[in-house]
Amino acid sequence: GLNNLGSVYFSLKEYRSAINYLQQALAMFKQVYGDQPHPHVASNLSNLGRAHQFLREHADALNCYQQALTMFREIHKDQPHPDTANTLI
Repeated sequence: GLNNLGSVYFSLKEYRSAINYLQQALAMFKQVYGDQPHPHVASNLSNLGRAHQFLREHADALNCYQQALTMFREIHKDQPHPDTANTLI
């Protein structure tokens, strides 16, 4: 769906389009999951951060990465997990 389209545009180095689709996916994920931490939401935030980083929008990238990290830590109860580690890279 929307998240996959964002990933394809990212691969094509069309970062603005990637952000557009990733933001749409994030809004839909938030409608579905509400305020509950969920891996789909955290992964989407991480992908958004990466797209912002490639556009040198560092404040937006940091914001997305920090939200993703917080959510992954909540999901995995602060236990070591590859999702959390990938957000720290």
